[in-house]
Amino acid sequence: GGRLISIDTLGPDDPECAQFLHEVETLRDSSHVRNHSVGDWSRMLVVAGLVLDHVHLMEQPIVLTDWLNRARPTEEAAAKVRAMMADPPQECRRRFHIDDEGNFRLPYGLLVAKHDPVVGLAVD
Repeated sequence: GGRLISIDTLGPDDPECAQFLHEVETLRDSSHVRNHSVGDWSRMLVVAGLVLDHVHLMEQPIVLTDWLNRARPTEEAAAKVRAMMADPPQECRRRFHIDDEGNFRLPYGLLVAKHDPVVGLAVD
């Protein structure tokens, strides 16, 4: 009867913006794997026998220069990130609220899952 609680960055459902964010994150931090969407999380949790019980979506304001400095990417990678943020796809500019200096809002969320006896691991 326990619960799983996670706070993590989230990728958007829009494939173009998900790929854009993934590229920016990977250039900034080579250890980055992926920002999963709420839908991705829901599917993964079902496989584990859990269901999403509550989702609270938020946005973290990001100052691009500070964000890059914290991860210490190569100068080449940082320059690519700045170039991408200077000319993002229009939908990504809107979705991430990217301003003229490349500052943006990173989506994240509080996800609460609970055990569901009806779903679970498929056994072959």
